[in-house]
Amino acid sequence: MHEDSQTGSPSAPVLSRPGRGAATQARDLATTRGGHHTGTDGASTRSGARIALALGARHTCPHDARTTGRATRLGRAIAAAAIALLSLAAPVLADPDAPDTLEVVDAVVLQDLLEADDFCVFVHYNILYDPTAEPADAADELFLIRLMDGATELGVVSPYPYYNDGYDQGIAALYFDAATALTWEEPYAIEISGSPFAWATPPSTSLVLVESLYSGVDGQTENQDVLYDWAIDALEALETNWSVTLLESSEEGVILDETGQTYMTGAVPGLQALCPQLFWIKSESMDVTPRTWGTAQADLYAARFDGTFVGDGMDGLADLLHCTPQLLGGIVFVLLPFILTIILSERVFSTSTPALITLPLLLAMGALLGFLPLAAFALVVICFVLFIGYILFFRTA
Repeated sequence: MHEDSQTGSPSAPVLSRPGRGAATQARDLATTRGGHHTGTDGASTRSGARIALALGARHTCPHDARTTGRATRLGRAIAAAAIALLSLAAPVLADPDAPDTLEVVDAVVLQDLLEADDFCVFVHYNILYDPTAEPADAADELFLIRLMDGATELGVVSPYPYYNDGYDQGIAALYFDAATALTWEEPYAIEISGSPFAWATPPSTSLVLVESLYSGVDGQTENQDVLYDWAIDALEALETNWSVTLLESSEEGVILDETGQTYMTGAVPGLQALCPQLFWIKSESMDVTPRTWGTAQADLYAARFDGTFVGDGMDGLADLLHCTPQLLGGIVFVLLPFILTIILSERVFSTSTPALITLPLLLAMGALLGFLPLAAFALVVICFVLFIGYILFFRTA
């Protein structure tokens, strides 16, 4: 109960009744108070309006809340129904057509190709669509070539889409270095199957790597020879299948031609190091062993006439003159003929030029026959080179 501030009389209480909204209660309050202030300046009316707005902001009508909840649930139901209809209307992508022939034609397992105890598998496969039309996607997008140990995948590659988008016959390889090499002569399996990203039920075929498919030899050269023979057979089969030339003959044997090199280096990266015999230009390690130098050849020339009458005669004369047989031979067979040639040239041609021409010939003959030490011959040659350089470049300056 409230007392009027102006009349002092008590005012009627305002009660809230169930089911009535806040706005209604505010109007009642404004009306009740307004009845005691009739004729005033309207402040009470404005105050009642403000009270009504404030109450309306803080209270929600139960009837309005139930209406809003039903609208929300109805909207959610409509959205769920629309999503369900769209999912039913969406098309379900079907698997690509399976190939008419899917097979691992052949395989070979090798070791020691690049380093000791590495492991490499070469695969000759066939993905044939005939008479079925080939898919629009290339083979590397639809098929995988995997090395399997039971259900465990050890390695995987894709067909190289060089000829006919990768369909028909082809070659692939899986290489493992020594740190990751697999167990030798283990019965792994080569599997060709559809990619799980393209097929719900992928087609698949496999070939077990039995012992006969392993090279059976040790060493780099031996395994590269096995790979070369296998690759030539596989490439000849590809030539027939593709009606394309991939090989050519050279002085060193059958090698890849330009088309074959383009395909094989794309299908098997690093092939030139794995099997250099397939290429005309080969990469080989240079022999950088330091060469040792000696006088073995010079000693052989010096002993050319040992045990013959020429050698025996020169040895006896050298002992008589207290000199070496080579010095004696140089004087008799090189120096004296050169002096005689000079004298003859001066008398016949009035110049010593012909004698100078014959001197190199006499020196070479004396060195090869053992009559002149090779060290002396080398010194004379150096002097001749310097003299010729002087004549050509400095004498006219």
